[in-house]
Amino acid sequence: MPRPTDDRAALIAIVRERSFQSGVEVKLASGRTSLFYFNMKPTMLHPEGARLIATLILDQLAADGIAADMIGGLEMGAVPIASAVTAVSAMQNRPVGAFFVRKQAKEHGTRSLIEGLPKGETLAGKRVVIVEDVTTTGGSAIKAGIA
Repeated sequence: MPRPTDDRAALIAIVRERSFQSGVEVKLASGRTSLFYFNMKPTMLHPEGARLIATLILDQLAADGIAADMIGGLEMGAVPIASAVTAVSAMQNRPVGAFFVRKQAKEHGTRSLIEGLPKGETLAGKRVVIVEDVTTTGGSAIKAGIA
């Protein structure tokens, strides 16, 4: 198994290749523009990229002494990250469940705002880590955290 520094270097290489762009003006969700942009979806949805992201998140949680019960955030950006972390956590025998928060509850099915929890279970009292694929103002993380 690669050492964490090797994992970081490998992830940086994948991000550079698949997710980073510069020189073209991009409008951000905040309304501002930038000449640098990270579209992390191509990295998060890449087999090795997903594994590396999940492994590094789990390693950082362990290094910080954070014993998380669940990981998740607002749809859609948090879904690939949370899914990868929960799968890798099971493989490493340090299970962390996953969830995601809908921007709006569906009008059919369970009509749940939070997905990934069995009937009757809530996030109340759980140690939760909120993740997202892009951060400008933090609004998505805040919305996911209060759902």
